[in-house]
Amino acid sequence: MVMGFEDIHRDNAGCDHDLIFFAVSDPIEAIDLSNIVVIDDDYDTDNDGVADYSDLYPLDDSRASVAYYPAQNEDALLAFEDNFPSKGDYDFNDLVLAYRSTEIRNAVGNVKELVINMKIKAMGAMFHNGFAIQFPVDPNEIESASLLIDGKEAGFYPLEGGHTNESVFRIIHAVQDHVDELVFPNTLPDTEEVRCDNFELRIIFQTEANGLSWPYNPFLYVNQNRGREVHLDGYSPTEFVDSSFFGSADDDTDLVAGRSYRDVDGMPFAMLMETNWEWPEEYVDITNVSPHMRTWAESGGVTNTDWSDTKIESLVWRSNDDGIPKSDNFNNDVAASFWQDVDLGSRQSTIEEINSQLRISVAAADLWYNTNSYASRYLSLSGDFDVSVTIVSQDATHSWAKAGIIMKTDMTVAAANLCLSAITPWNGFIFQYNYNENGLINGHSGHYRSTQGTINYVRLQRVGDSVYSYYRQSSDCCWQLLFIKNFPRLPDTLDVGLFALSHSYNYGTVIFDDWLLSQE
Repeated sequence: MVMGFEDIHRDNAGCDHDLIFFAVSDPIEAIDLSNIVVIDDDYDTDNDGVADYSDLYPLDDSRASVAYYPAQNEDALLAFEDNFPSKGDYDFNDLVLAYRSTEIRNAVGNVKELVINMKIKAMGAMFHNGFAIQFPVDPNEIESASLLIDGKEAGFYPLEGGHTNESVFRIIHAVQDHVDELVFPNTLPDTEEVRCDNFELRIIFQTEANGLSWPYNPFLYVNQNRGREVHLDGYSPTEFVDSSFFGSADDDTDLVAGRSYRDVDGMPFAMLMETNWEWPEEYVDITNVSPHMRTWAESGGVTNTDWSDTKIESLVWRSNDDGIPKSDNFNNDVAASFWQDVDLGSRQSTIEEINSQLRISVAAADLWYNTNSYASRYLSLSGDFDVSVTIVSQDATHSWAKAGIIMKTDMTVAAANLCLSAITPWNGFIFQYNYNENGLINGHSGHYRSTQGTINYVRLQRVGDSVYSYYRQSSDCCWQLLFIKNFPRLPDTLDVGLFALSHSYNYGTVIFDDWLLSQE
């Protein structure tokens, strides 16, 4: 028998069973079971054939498991050459798109719900190209479809009309509409990374779909010419394709012979690459960047399968971000080069930029006395500084869950703490600090104010050996001073960053935005 006790209200998100007893009796009749809930190990609430202990959706007979592609929290990269059927400059940066999917499957592995996340990484194109995905599913089998662009409704229904034996979802009508810089963003040498939009397509099928295979059938269509489709090597065109492009210029497509979207040397017009692949700079032929690619293509993908590992470093595009700390609005899907991450949580944390915000999902006990458990994205700052951050939301995993700005002598060392300025779900704004030079957080000052359901801001300012802590909410006209702490002999260079902890073994998510930094 299992007996569990909880010391807070069961409706609270921090409810986690604080004390659990396991009791065994022999004979079993020694315990009166008349008021005990008996749970069969193989109990199947929704009768879908999957026992509840293995069913991620035990109350839904159309959903049972989840699969991630290419892997959980990882992207693949789609890269297109838009001069099809000509090879053109063959630089494979006309559209580079981060691409991942989540399949929610039923008991036999068919897909009930599909979520595809995409983000434009680069656009080395003058053409106004579109992007879409084809599935071998009758349109009548689509129960619903929705598209979010940067977390907001797209304003149009993504399912393209007019198809009979397939479903096609148009994600991007013109890439130029979704980048902050119209002239070859993230392809020109010696340029900083440009912000681009991200997309989330969600499809629910009437009946669970089978025959879906990652990466499905993504394609680019060139310069608003819907029939001029560019697919991955070996993939089929849609019903709307203009077949007059096949076999012209450099293309060697022959659908009857089973060839599609490759040239006479076997070179593709579109590729699916690993997330760490670096694309060529504008106007640089990819075969000049990766000398082994041609051998790989001519062999039909048999030899030199690691061709992308060998590259001419000076010809790939990289941001000229020099690593100098600066403000960050988290509008990329990777950390700027000046950031570092540290995870001292009880369980593995996730720190990622999504929808132009930073999300930290963490299960970590606390930062208080000998407990030093948290996750942080941080940087090193020398001299005086003034930093602030917006905290969009914080999961109420515990009344003392914390999220805000932390300052340490070394962020990777547990007991190297100086101070933190943070919010809590039910204890308001806090400034906590090390008051006796032992590297532990053991001093506290706070201001009670409800932080749930509103936007909160925290700020730390260093002036010499003094640190000022401020707070405010969106309804405030100005910053409110919370505390001033004078430290003896602060080092010139300190580690400063965002942090979160759940004060629980359960995961909690904090969403940050607009890290603002100024230095003298």
